[in-house]
Amino acid sequence: MIEHSASSASASISSGTALCIQSGSLRRGDGLRVDLAGDGRAKARIERFDMTGLYLSVEGQSVKCRPWRKGDMDLTRCRGTSSRFTVETVTASDVFA
Repeated sequence: MIEHSASSASASISSGTALCIQSGSLRRGDGLRVDLAGDGRAKARIERFDMTGLYLSVEGQSVKCRPWRKGDMDLTRCRGTSSRFTVETVTASDVFA
């Protein structure tokens, strides 16, 4: 398991939040340390990453992300190789279909 650094210009992880993950290679079971605006932090775990999206477990919630697109929330820049996503949904369950 690898722990990746990530950042967001948002103060929380919610629908519409843009994430910049400092990695070009994400795998199931990897961790994310997300730096949020206002000195906030969140820990996440990658549950699944495939053509349907990036699925995370964040503090007891299931988070589904899609690739970031022009017009989405502003991104904070990550150094080096990065992957960019926008949160689509956040649910209380950590079970993915």
